[in-house]
Amino acid sequence: MIALAKNKGYQYIDDRKSFDGLKVGSAVELPLLGLIANTDVPYEVDRQHEDGIYPSLAEMAETALKALSAATKDSDKGFFIMIEGSRIDHAGHANDPLAQVHEVLAYDKAVATVLEFLEKDSVPGVMVSTSDHETGGLAAARQLHAAYPDYLWYPGVLANGSQSAERLAHNYHENLLDKPKSDQKSFVTSQLEEALGIYDYSDDEVKLLLEQPDIAAYMFADIVSRRAQTGWSTHGHSGKSCFTQCSSLMLILFPAADVNIYASSAKAAKDLVGNHENTEVGDFLRNYLDVDVDAITKELKQKGTQFDTKGADGKTVSWMGKVPATEERLDGQDHLEHYAGDHKRHKRHVGCDCGL
Repeated sequence: MIALAKNKGYQYIDDRKSFDGLKVGSAVELPLLGLIANTDVPYEVDRQHEDGIYPSLAEMAETALKALSAATKDSDKGFFIMIEGSRIDHAGHANDPLAQVHEVLAYDKAVATVLEFLEKDSVPGVMVSTSDHETGGLAAARQLHAAYPDYLWYPGVLANGSQSAERLAHNYHENLLDKPKSDQKSFVTSQLEEALGIYDYSDDEVKLLLEQPDIAAYMFADIVSRRAQTGWSTHGHSGKSCFTQCSSLMLILFPAADVNIYASSAKAAKDLVGNHENTEVGDFLRNYLDVDVDAITKELKQKGTQFDTKGADGKTVSWMGKVPATEERLDGQDHLEHYAGDHKRHKRHVGCDCGL
């Protein structure tokens, strides 16, 4: 893909040095492809210690905004940009409140960057921020015992940590490869103390980490969550109304779950005041930018056929992927059995050799 982009004349960057060479957008030559991490950019709580390797979401947003503004200064069409705080979702899946709070703060800083750009740029614009669903079922309260609970939440616990559960698990697994088993207990306890600021860990917690390193990421996250009394209802998505997931513009249909819509201007985005179906956000953007989406869709359908391929059975497969048959799911999941309970695994898990 990188070779293809370069052959097509794309400017390409892949590290902090080349990103800095863009000079906050003034040295960008469009089109531009920037891939600054092999997989995900580290959680902000980890990235802040590696600022010399990975730029922040706010820095990338500012660079892109200024580059697009300069590229369209002589155009009457303007530009569109999508900025995604995607790892908020990952922290929710991991039930990691320490990673979560830093991701939300990083997104908040990116929002501030966009608002400042809109204030200074001579061309009118509007920022719309929303999310597509909630992840994790986060609650600022947690019942730890059978007794009726007091409402208590200890966010100060989150201020003591300096690394995500994901990073701690990675460090632990590396140590398992390099050091004998007898050294693991001291390593685990040092992680808890030095990276999470937790000194009241129990023997049972340490024992579980030593016996089940494969679930270390969840264990480290739970150790923090319990002390902060942060509750979680799932490692998946939920129907809860909350602003804790991926705060980006993603027009994807999900079951009913109210999420907030924010905008830089109540006047410019007056059509988004109140409750709306998520597709109406897309309608607003289309109308605000005055673009003919139908014409673009028609062009994509016409030109896209040149990328159609042949499947193993010799039949043509659309460049858009397989078209599902009636009631067919393409993700391999079976949700027809709406409730199975923990005592009865979904049919898709039968015979998976997972030991459950």
